[in-house]
Amino acid sequence: MNPWVSINGEIVAALEPILPTAHDVYSGSAKTYAIFTTYNRIPEINASGKSHATGTYGDIDVFSDKDISGESSIIGTITTALEAVGIIVKDARDIPFDGVSHHVLIPFYKSVPR
Repeated sequence: MNPWVSINGEIVAALEPILPTAHDVYSGSAKTYAIFTTYNRIPEINASGKSHATGTYGDIDVFSDKDISGESSIIGTITTALEAVGIIVKDARDIPFDGVSHHVLIPFYKSVPR
């Protein structure tokens, strides 16, 4: 396994043209922003028993002061940008409104060859 594989730069580069994006903590003042975390890196094993890639799982949390779950929302744009850099979006789901922020969770996966 290649434990130092990081796709953080790819995520930031894909999303920064769309909205402010940070790893784990956002400290800016934008009303709509994303934070992300990667939580699992696992070796992908081929038939020979050798690791040929590292799979990375994570979540992107998008927060906004307005509803972002509609048909013309920013979520579709984010999904398209992630898929363009080879990140597989598993789904996108609304998290209950907390009275301050609308919140959408986007779980993802990417395989990085060794």
